[in-house]
Amino acid sequence: MFQVPNSVTAQYQKLYDLMDKNPNSLSVSPTDAARVMGMNVECLKMSAYLGKCPFAIGGDSGPYTQRFTKIPKLPFFNFMMQGYWQFEMFSIMQQFIDEQNRIIIDFKKKVEKAA
Repeated sequence: MFQVPNSVTAQYQKLYDLMDKNPNSLSVSPTDAARVMGMNVECLKMSAYLGKCPFAIGGDSGPYTQRFTKIPKLPFFNFMMQGYWQFEMFSIMQQFIDEQNRIIIDFKKKVEKAA
């Protein structure tokens, strides 16, 4: 059966820890998000600024101000977890199939024994 590698499990734990870091906040810092993703923070900020990041918002406050990046928790969490839910469903289906196969084999043994 397929198993999640330890490095990926550790990354999911970092994501969970980040979501609980400040429970009253609805967003995470670009630095923290980049750390969880294992990427350069400036790359993440530029992606948000260019509108290429599916979970972050970036822009300019005005002609003489710095760029900003906003990463709401919910879209970030959903983006990072999308493959996890597919894995969970696959695991549940695999457990069901394994159980059904075990029942079939046990039944076949009982039939052969009775014959």
